Amino acid sequence: MSTLGVIQFLVCCLIAIWLYPGGTMVDETTMGFSATGNYLSDLGRDVSFSGQDNRLGSAFFNWSLTILGFSILPFFFFMPTQAVDRFGWLIATGILGGLSALALVVMGLSPINLYPMQHILALLFWMFTLFWASIVHGMAMLTSKVNPTWLSLLSIFVSVIAIWYMYFGMQTAMAVWFEQEIPLQAALLQKFLVILSMIWILSFSIKMLLTTDFSEFYKRKDTETEQYVSDLEQQLRT
Repeated sequence: MSTLGVIQFLVCCLIAIWLYPGGTMVDETTMGFSATGNYLSDLGRDVSFSGQDNRLGSAFFNWSLTILGFSILPFFFFMPTQAVDRFGWLIATGILGGLSALALVVMGLSPINLYPMQHILALLFWMFTLFWASIVHGMAMLTSKVNPTWLSLLSIFVSVIAIWYMYFGMQTAMAVWFEQEIPLQAALLQKFLVILSMIWILSFSIKMLLTTDFSEFYKRKDTETEQYVSDLEQQLRT
């Protein structure tokens, strides 16, 4: 489900980019979608910066973003199956990742030109939770003795790009606020972060599907919990 969600989002993004009429926040005369001038959120505008109709493209982007958020929830729910010796860390990763997925849903349901405050707050929340989810996940998998994997480095890379994007994003916000020249790095880094996070989810989703018996994992966890409760009750009786 997570894999299909990522794929449909990437495909719909490409369609929305192709349909985008043009215009950026600093230049309304540009044609088409600009990699350095437009943010992905601009694809969700029903009217582009150039004043042209973008309802079809915005529908592709907004609904695909909403579907993506819901579709990757199972990925984070089953996150603890990746390394039993880092169960607690991966539970934390799953919670943070689940919150980041819900933030994507909010962004998809609140286009930036119609609900700017909700969209921006959801974007900030997505970046914050994604940063912590990826860094905790990376540390958990790097230190796991049961299931170590070089893919953990991808998690660390996601966290690095996330914090980098947040830094340039703040610079962009300040530039807009004080009417200064807007840096180009944030728009480029946003696209890089989104693509990288999609690769991260795809890579670990496929790995989980190929190597994990989900029902057996949680059955074993339930059995361990029941045994613990039983032992505790026995101790209390004595």
